[in-house]
Amino acid sequence: MRRSKEKLKESLRNFLERIEIESVRLRKLEFLSDVPSEDDEKVEVNVDVDLSVRTFTRSESRVEFAYTYAETFSVSGKRLDIRISYLLTLKVKEGEIPHKNVLNAYAKNSGLLLVYPYIRHVVDMLKREAGLILPPLPHKIIE
Repeated sequence: MRRSKEKLKESLRNFLERIEIESVRLRKLEFLSDVPSEDDEKVEVNVDVDLSVRTFTRSESRVEFAYTYAETFSVSGKRLDIRISYLLTLKVKEGEIPHKNVLNAYAKNSGLLLVYPYIRHVVDMLKREAGLILPPLPHKIIE
């Protein structure tokens, strides 16, 4: 078990040395709301958050990761849905694209650290535009 973790770390380190970040792009933004009016007295917020990552290769020298963030609020019995998708594109400078478990390790750690600040910013702006003064999303910490 320990040996496989060390091998994964070494493969990931080699991959990090051979990549160049090509772009971080907003792919899709959905903001569906039935936001309460200012006259509503009761503001009770229940939050359900989901962050998923999908990995796929675009060509022999490019790898793309799709990050989708979904959040649902219930405010005074009314619903607010936010769904944001970002695409992170990497260019592999030399060599082969590594095994899927190395790509997944990158996506869930280093890649997420690159994309998550964009997600936090957009979510915060959408909440403010909807008239909800809520604390920002917490920072993402990786292992």
